[in-house]
Amino acid sequence: MSQEIIKDPFEFCDSLSPAPNDECNYNQINNKLNLLLTKIERMDKNVLKLNQLVDMLISKETIMEMTLSSINADYIHTREIVHKTETSCSKILNIIEERALSYERAIEDAAEQIQTTITKKVPDRNFNQTDNTDENCTNLRTVVDHDNNFQSSNLNNDESNTVREIV
Repeated sequence: MSQEIIKDPFEFCDSLSPAPNDECNYNQINNKLNLLLTKIERMDKNVLKLNQLVDMLISKETIMEMTLSSINADYIHTREIVHKTETSCSKILNIIEERALSYERAIEDAAEQIQTTITKKVPDRNFNQTDNTDENCTNLRTVVDHDNNFQSSNLNNDESNTVREIV
């Protein structure tokens, strides 16, 4: 900064050499210049501190942007995983439903075949016995009672197996 001053500081004087009574004026000017230089040095230090603070803030902003980008990427990845999981679960549920319907049809077909077989083997029995046979064949099918218990009966014995529905 001091190199920028090109003009002679004594240029405002009429004479080239200072007069003896102007010496106190020079001291005042020197004091003011020293004070001004001190203030300029403080300003330089403050500007340096501000530059460091700006650099630190830029660094923190960069870190925050990277973190936000990572969070967004994780969110997108998580959404994809959730979507794939939902799709897989839907497919599994559809397969389970199809198999349950298939088993239900198979049980109904087996019950009808048993009923047909029994009816063919016992054609000469009286009406009450045929009704009893039809009732036993019907009991082979899975029946749901009012408490949502599945009951299946066996033709050979009167025990019934009860299983609580899991929902």
